[in-house]
Amino acid sequence: MAEQSEFKAAESLLNSIGDNPSFDISEFIDRISVTEDWGKLIVAHIYLDHIVTEVLNMHLDHPASYFNGHRSFAEKLSLCQALGYFRDEFGNVLRAVNNLRNRFAHKLVFHVSDEEKRNLFRTLTTERATSEVTRSGGFEEFLFTVVMFAEISRSAEKRQAELSKEHKFVSEKILELLIANKDVLENKI
Repeated sequence: MAEQSEFKAAESLLNSIGDNPSFDISEFIDRISVTEDWGKLIVAHIYLDHIVTEVLNMHLDHPASYFNGHRSFAEKLSLCQALGYFRDEFGNVLRAVNNLRNRFAHKLVFHVSDEEKRNLFRTLTTERATSEVTRSGGFEEFLFTVVMFAEISRSAEKRQAELSKEHKFVSEKILELLIANKDVLENKI
């Protein structure tokens, strides 16, 4: 019974992303399933960077001019937030993942402590017990949730942009028709 509800939840998640996720989800699951927690964090960060970059590519008029040099995750996230994306508490989660990743990115030996996991988890939710993130598989589930939520947000933004473009096109066509038929309309009023 639990497997069936997990399947329905996964199916619902995939439906909310639509037909065109920005990455191979099964490949992401394979990659985030590495043994070491620091590896999970690196994988999640790479995918989050990809998603943030995709959002910028969607919403900047000339993204190539912005990306012609190296841009840090923090810079890209700040620009996304300035454009109105990832501005809520979820932006704080993305920033916290980046900060934790940066603390050990260039060290030879690093361990993600339970306290660091709990602190990161608290940026996402204060309603759930922090013991969820320190139990076996909990950190992986947390990072998976963060990445998938970011991807759902990206997908929703893409769909919203498509709908806005369609709305603008239809509105312009209606206005053109009204102007072209203004004489006919004046006679009916």
